[in-house]
Amino acid sequence: MTFRLPVGSAAALALACVAVWTPLAACSAQPVQSAATEPSRGTAILGEAAILAAAAAEVTPLMADGRYQSLSGAVVYQGRVHTFHYGRSPSGRAPDDQILYEIGSLTKTFTGLLLAQAVRDGKIALDAPAALYLPQVDPSRLTRNGKPVTVRHLATHMSGLPMLLACEDQPADPARIACLAAHDDRDFLRRLNAVELRSDPGETYLYSNAGARLIGLILERIYGAPYPELVRRFLQTRDGGIDVRCGAAVEDPARLAVRDRAAETCDGAGGLVATTADMGRYLALYFDRRDPIPAQATTSLFQDGDFGRAYFWNTYRPETEGQLYHGGGTFNTSSWISLYPRQGLAVFLISPTVAEGAQGALNERANAIADRVRAAAGEPQAGR
Repeated sequence: MTFRLPVGSAAALALACVAVWTPLAACSAQPVQSAATEPSRGTAILGEAAILAAAAAEVTPLMADGRYQSLSGAVVYQGRVHTFHYGRSPSGRAPDDQILYEIGSLTKTFTGLLLAQAVRDGKIALDAPAALYLPQVDPSRLTRNGKPVTVRHLATHMSGLPMLLACEDQPADPARIACLAAHDDRDFLRRLNAVELRSDPGETYLYSNAGARLIGLILERIYGAPYPELVRRFLQTRDGGIDVRCGAAVEDPARLAVRDRAAETCDGAGGLVATTADMGRYLALYFDRRDPIPAQATTSLFQDGDFGRAYFWNTYRPETEGQLYHGGGTFNTSSWISLYPRQGLAVFLISPTVAEGAQGALNERANAIADRVRAAAGEPQAGR
């Protein structure tokens, strides 16, 4: 569920990024070469200072919390990516546009793009039984009361599959980390073929890493390549400069915000790492009107009142605010994305902080930053 905060005062917007937090704060802006959504009539063209001031007004109080050793983020608006960094990472390095973060479940949004591509290619039908696309899966295990788990059910977390198929009974670390590293595709499929669905498919929302991982395996079989390679191919055909990779493939550990306990596996549910700048460029893809795949990936697949889900994205009032959002968490990081495709606006926040409530705090700040940007541009505010 999203949270919204009141838009702040004009005085708060006057803060400049480099002035609001120690000499370690840093900012940058990068152009995005795409046919991005153009500002609506009456909308002011915002410069870098105004964008970064909107971010600073929300990030500075969060950093004062004391639990956040460092935080990085990106605001995408009016065809530009603006990045900012505060504090020092646990590795002792001041964060910048080169530091790599584990993005956790934000990986699922990449899986959603790949799934949208497969649907458009005619290789997958959303309402077909998921077991149809993976012969190693026993169809009876993905059926309950005569209802099969479909691809749509997996993409909207309504399959009835549990959160995980292994390691839930292990303590956080190091035992659980070792367990998850040993939970390879063969073990996953073995456990899947013995699973009991928790509810009838399409009946109940139950967030499931297992469901996203299953989609990843289906995509691998359909396209004949490992999941990280599929992500790389997809991004190269859009913006070859976006460098998102599997955490296990990082050649220089010194670039990681947190060097120990990094994810050793990568699949449709998680495991990707990226820089803040690359995440900004990734989000900018959703504003390229020439590309039908991001638009399809953000199309609602299930809606219940204000809230629903697209291709692994959560949706909020798609006919009015048009917001999509997703959180990510690992043993090392907490992250959040708020995306407004109609306005060409996105906010990404990430911190090497795993404190209780960290994702919720990033959720609040991301939405508040978006509100401040809209206010500064003279755009209508989101409904309360």
